[in-house]
Parts: sequence; C-alpha cells; structure tokens
Amino acid sequence: MTEGFYDLKEGRGAKIACVLPVFVPRGQIKSYTAWDENKLDTAKFTIAAHKYFKSGVAYDLIIVDNESPDPEARDFFKSLGAYRRINFGYSFGAWKWAWQHFGNKYDFYLFTEDDIAPTRNSWLAEILTKYLSKPHIGAIGSFVEGRSRNESMSELIWTLLGHDRDMIYNLDGSFVFTSSSVLSQIEIPLFDCSPGKFSPSVNEVVFVHPILKLGYSIESYDDGIHLVIHGTEVFTGDIGRKWSRLAPLININARRIIPAINKVYEKLA
Repeated sequence: MTEGFYDLKEGRGAKIACVLPVFVPRGQIKSYTAWDENKLDTAKFTIAAHKYFKSGVAYDLIIVDNESPDPEARDFFKSLGAYRRINFGYSFGAWKWAWQHFGNKYDFYLFTEDDIAPTRNSWLAEILTKYLSKPHIGAIGSFVEGRSRNESMSELIWTLLGHDRDMIYNLDGSFVFTSSSVLSQIEIPLFDCSPGKFSPSVNEVVFVHPILKLGYSIESYDDGIHLVIHGTEVFTGDIGRKWSRLAPLININARRIIPAINKVYEKLA
C-alpha cells in the first residue's frame, strides 16, 4: 500500500504498519449463536477494501496468520506474504508479535482485526491527523469503554492491573492506533485466550493499560460516518446499533452499498 506520504510538520513521511491478524478454522466456518460466518471470505473482503480505498498516507499491510488450520486459507495467506505464528492471545498476540518483530522500523502502528476494513478514501490520513492533534494522546481507537467494579470479570481485571480506582478504561477491540515511541516505553501484557483460559476481553482491557500508566490519554475516533468497519452498521448505516456486530453480513451489505469493491474481491476470491 504505497500511495503518497502524509506531510508531517518535519517535512518527512510517516512509516505506518497496519497489522491485520487472521485466523480461519478448518472448514472456514465459525459458528455463532444464531449464524455462521465464513472467515476466509471475511478476510478476503477486508483485504479487498484495503486495496480499493486510498489511505491518504503510505502504509504496509502486515498480515499475520494466527496458525490457521484450514489448508486453502493457509495457502491464500502465504500467497500474500503473510507471517505465520503460534496462535497465542488471538489478535492481541499478533499485535504484540508484530511490534516485537518490526519495532522502530515503523513510526506508527495500526492494530486491527480481520473484520475491520476501510470505508472511504483518506481513512488512514484522518486517523493519523487525529493522533497528532494533541501531544498527550497515547492511543486512539473506535471508542473508549469504561468498566466498573460491578461488571462481570471486574475482580479479575482489577487483580491483573492492580487498579485502585472505581473505573477502568480501554479501547474497544476494533482497532488501536499508536506510535512506536509510545510502544518503546512499555511492555505489552498478554494473557492466554485459548479455551479454558482468559477471555479475549481481558487483553482488550490490559492492552492499553501501560500507556495510561505513563500519563497518556486514550481517545475515541468516530466521526459519525465511520472510517473503518466492525460488523455491518458501518458499511450500511441502515441496520441499527443493536445489530452492529453481525460480522457475517459484512460482505453482503458492503457489496450492495459499495459494489466497486466486488471487482477487487473477485480477483482475490
């Protein structure tokens, strides 16, 4: 993804890594309570959206295959130059691995999920501009969540973080954008999310905690139009927030609203 650099005040371009973890189970289908999702199809459409929309700033799309057992998916990700790693900590494990592997080679990191994709041109330039708008911002994401002691898992989270306030805050797991200068000051915590271990939401809470401890803020970036997708709502705008996380419908609705992406998707498929 090399299209023009963002003009920073120093007169240089920003080197940005967009880390996209992927995982496709054998047979490609992930079953939820009321629906099934083809995870390879979702990953392909997400990649197609990256190819279709202009980011407004140069970046490298780093695909990290979290040890997908499906043969077709493995071959497809390998054909794209994806990195393959042991599936520990799910997406958060891939994010941490990418930072440890590439480090200061990049000025900024955008950590995403396999059902997160751009929805319009200049999407990444807007995220970068927001991040640079205030000196104290340590990370930005889709929205900031607050958790009280009364929530389920709260005692576990407070134990892990050693927290002594009434509320703890984290970025929703849709995406996290931060800088290598911030990441170089912290040790990213990571908990095993395999069956019978920790819930992935634990990593969602603790991932930005070291950033907050340094005195940085975490801030939302949602302008009401949505730069990136997480579920269907951000593509269609007609499903309503109640159903905004129905990831299996991403491809159907996205093709209906932005049919031009189909040509890119069909080449991948």
